Amino acid sequence: MQDAVEYCLSEHVRDQDKDWMLTACSRNGKEYREKILDLTFEKMEYFKKIFGGMTIGSYLKSVLCQFQTHSKHDEIKKYFDSHPIKEAERSIQQGLEEIKSNAIFADREGNVIRDFLESK
Repeated sequence: MQDAVEYCLSEHVRDQDKDWMLTACSRNGKEYREKILDLTFEKMEYFKKIFGGMTIGSYLKSVLCQFQTHSKHDEIKKYFDSHPIKEAERSIQQGLEEIKSNAIFADREGNVIRDFLESK
């Protein structure tokens, strides 16, 4: 995955295509999702510069909505409380709302889902 991320961030990929490539990487399981979130936090100023306006919000929401725990919600909220992005405020809020909904669903239905998957 590191090779894919490095390629995505290279000059070989146009800036306007980097968001969907990074989002695609993040959709390959927990390890990749965490890695892309960490990278996003580390390179936020770079991403704000290359994505600009609405794209930064769209990118952030696409990455954030993949998380599903209360602790991850709190961690991400804390980050954006101390590093606000005016042009992405609504998208960040929507991403946080989706994390919270995912966490509530996992709390409520997690055992049923686990039992079903273990029975197969």
